[in-house]
Amino acid sequence: MLFRSRLTRGASRGEPGDARVARLVLFGPPQLLIGGRPVPASAWRAQRAFQMLVYLALHPRGAAREELIEHFWPGRQATAGRRNFHPTLSYVRSVMPRAEEPPILREGEYYRLNPAYPLTCDAWELDRRLESARAEREPAARRQALEGAVALTREPFLEGIYGRWA
Repeated sequence: MLFRSRLTRGASRGEPGDARVARLVLFGPPQLLIGGRPVPASAWRAQRAFQMLVYLALHPRGAAREELIEHFWPGRQATAGRRNFHPTLSYVRSVMPRAEEPPILREGEYYRLNPAYPLTCDAWELDRRLESARAEREPAARRQALEGAVALTREPFLEGIYGRWA
């Protein structure tokens, strides 16, 4: 079930130019596109907010509050992390386009991206294309699926993010 949800998240969420659709680009310098336009770094109020969005995108099961605090406010900064954790999540929510579903779900002390939220991601698309190639029996179709996957990876993954978690 988790594998299937990993491959379907972000699939068929509207047209790329749709102002309500957000796309997270992780190959090359990571950025969030809304309606096809990049969200400026200044919109995040804290770079940790954007990096937390990226982290959650890469962890479909989500992460515990303490795990997120340890990654984004390591060591002696943990006290500040406990104080700033919820405001940082609020920054993420404030940047994401409004939708019927919230972008982040809280389940107990775990936080994860909502699979029903209209968000796409090139890393998720890569997973889908690779799985499609694995399932394909026809060599020409398999090659085409693999070429599509390779086209997504023309730039380094998470270029410019240097956190231990990246």
